[in-house]
Amino acid sequence: ATLAPGADEVRAAAERARATALVSYDPNIRPALTGGVDDARTRVEALVALSDVVKASIEDAEWLYPADAAVDVAQRWVELGAGLVVITDGGDGSLAVTAHARIHVPAVPTTVVDTVGAGDTFMGALLDGILDLAGDTDTLRTRVRGLDADTLPPLLHRAARAAAITVAREGMDPPTREDLQRTAATKESA
Repeated sequence: ATLAPGADEVRAAAERARATALVSYDPNIRPALTGGVDDARTRVEALVALSDVVKASIEDAEWLYPADAAVDVAQRWVELGAGLVVITDGGDGSLAVTAHARIHVPAVPTTVVDTVGAGDTFMGALLDGILDLAGDTDTLRTRVRGLDADTLPPLLHRAARAAAITVAREGMDPPTREDLQRTAATKESA
């Protein structure tokens, strides 16, 4: 999504999808393949502006904006048009910013076996939780843009639990909904 000519196709697809779908975006930048930071930043910001939910790693944010704090990057992306921006930072947890909140959620303690898929699992669990908020696209978009300090934490804690399960397993093996329900029940009984 940051390298021509495919980047233009991805942007066009996001523009078409926006009318009927909730758009999510994870820059997942690979600097060695991306080219220059200025061009990549321009492409990333164009996709952020079309997105409802953006999840980036701290490495993505630091590469794109080396002089800025993660919270400032997230705030900039909300101002560009994203409804929810989450920046993950491995064992240091995640930061979420909307028009109504800025919160930090700690990572779930776990024994790390394999980090492959942690970010994808986090995003998948986050989107799965968001999809449970409402049915149609317009209502979902409104709910995402209205997330605040009360409604964000459960979504982020769930995504953090999912990522913790994934990194505790060999290979990219994300949890099922049942795995997440089981870990939530175990946490509540502890």
